[in-house]
Amino acid sequence: MLLDQVEREKEKLTKEPPAGAGVGMVARIVRELGDASAWLQSCHDTLALLSFDDDKADAPVARWLTRDPQDLVEAHASPVDASAWLANVVWRKAFGAVAMSTTLRAMGDFRHFAERSGLRRIREAAYVALPSPFDLETSAVLRVPAIVSDSGSGDAYLAQVMLELLAGVDPAEATLILCASRALMDALVERAPASWKDRMKVQGRTAIAPLLEAHRADVAAGRGSILVGLATLAEGVDLPGKQCSHEVIVKLPFAPPKSRSGRRLRTSVLVVHQPHIDCRIPTRNAAP
Repeated sequence: MLLDQVEREKEKLTKEPPAGAGVGMVARIVRELGDASAWLQSCHDTLALLSFDDDKADAPVARWLTRDPQDLVEAHASPVDASAWLANVVWRKAFGAVAMSTTLRAMGDFRHFAERSGLRRIREAAYVALPSPFDLETSAVLRVPAIVSDSGSGDAYLAQVMLELLAGVDPAEATLILCASRALMDALVERAPASWKDRMKVQGRTAIAPLLEAHRADVAAGRGSILVGLATLAEGVDLPGKQCSHEVIVKLPFAPPKSRSGRRLRTSVLVVHQPHIDCRIPTRNAAP
């Protein structure tokens, strides 16, 4: 196979450089062979997916063609579900594995997680739900407001969101407001009352580390603080106790079903666990 031959030549050059060849030249050739190997692997994987016979029992493969400004046709292929890949590459090769999270269950069971993660293909997989060590029932309140406007309705939706924020947020406390997009975040910050402006710490105006330091300092000093940001602001951030008395999720970040992979899967929410593989095929009139 050509791909194997390229890999062998690259390894041979690395171990036994030709006599008289400088280190820089050998490194450049090895790098170019590596690029060629990656391109060949991409072509191989794409063609394999393009010719793959879809199994009616599994999610199909998305396939499409695009043309770039240089008149090159790009052939794309993408698995729209990674469960089979995960089962073969991760779960069946692991001597033992434990997957833990507070969000693995949906509607009280593990079926959705098992389906999407590939664990339903593993007979030995066992599932257990353990009680939380935290007294969540009495330490927090979950409230879902009845907003009648659609999120795409623009000013009407934003007006209702602001009414909910004004009614529910105490600027004297520590509040975290998470938005699904930067446009939504900017629109809410612009519409916030003047009395909130000096308390608001907005993601993007400064790095996250100093943003959190300023938030913690204000809370420790007894002043209110309002953190406003995107979902990334909540990833790996620890705000214990009074550092976060109130969290507001303005809109759940569902991905729009606009991609070909999403339409092929025929779901309202696109979840692609593996980036698409592609290779370029020059057309007859394309320049070499």
